[in-house]
Amino acid sequence: MSKKIQLLFLIIFLPFIAFAEYNGHQIKFSIDFKDGSKIIGYNYLATVYQKDKSISYKEFLEKNYKTILSNQFNDLTDEYTYFQNRIKYNYNDYDGNERFIYTLTDKKGIDINSIKSLNIIELTDQSYAIGISSKHNWKDRLWMNDKPVETFYFGANLCSHTVYIHQKTNQTDSIIKQLEKISIEFENKIKEQKNIIENSNGSTVYEASDEIDKLEEEIGTEISKLLQKFDEMKVVILTMCSC
Repeated sequence: MSKKIQLLFLIIFLPFIAFAEYNGHQIKFSIDFKDGSKIIGYNYLATVYQKDKSISYKEFLEKNYKTILSNQFNDLTDEYTYFQNRIKYNYNDYDGNERFIYTLTDKKGIDINSIKSLNIIELTDQSYAIGISSKHNWKDRLWMNDKPVETFYFGANLCSHTVYIHQKTNQTDSIIKQLEKISIEFENKIKEQKNIIENSNGSTVYEASDEIDKLEEEIGTEISKLLQKFDEMKVVILTMCSC
C-alpha cells in the first residue's frame, strides 16, 4: 500500500474503526462537596469494563467517580484531577463532512476525600484514537470558532495529522513547506526499498523490510518535531492513530 493510499485510508476510514475499537467518553459533570460547595468539571475517560450490568454505564461511573477523576498522565500534578474548561472544535473531515471534537483545558487537582457526590451531566462518545494534538488554552476558543483558511494532510506509519491553519503567516508557510519536503523525501526512500523487495531474489528482502520500518519510525519522529513548531500559532492539529 502506497503512503498516499495509506494516508487516505487513515483519514477516511479510521474515524469509523476508532469508534468501534478505541471508544471512550468526554464527560461533563458536577461535583458536590461535603462543605456544601459545587463545581462543574470535565474529563476524558476510555471505556471502562462494567461488571455490574444491573445499572447503566452512567450510574456505574457516578458510583465509581474516582475512576473519572484519576490522573491518567505522569505530569507531576495531583493523583485526582479534572479540567475546568472544555473547547468544542468544529471541523470538516477529508470528505467535507461536518464534525466536532472536544479538547480540555485548565487542569486542576482535587481532594478526593472532600467530595460528597459526582453527577454526570453529559457523556459524549469520543474515540481515544482521535484527538487534538496541538496545545491550546481557554482563550484560543475565540479564534478556533473561525473557519480555517488552509488545511493540510500528513501521514506517518499508522498516524495521520490534519493541520487546520486559522491564521496564515510566513512561519506557517515555512513549516508546511518543511513538512511537504520531508514527506516526499521519505516517500521516495521507502519506494526505493519497496522496489528492492519486488526485484529481489530473496537475499535482500529482510534488510529492505527493516529499512522501511526504520524509515517509517524516522518520518513519524520528524513530522512530530515539525508539528510542535506550530505551538503558540493559530493552528489546530487533529491526529488520528491506529495500532
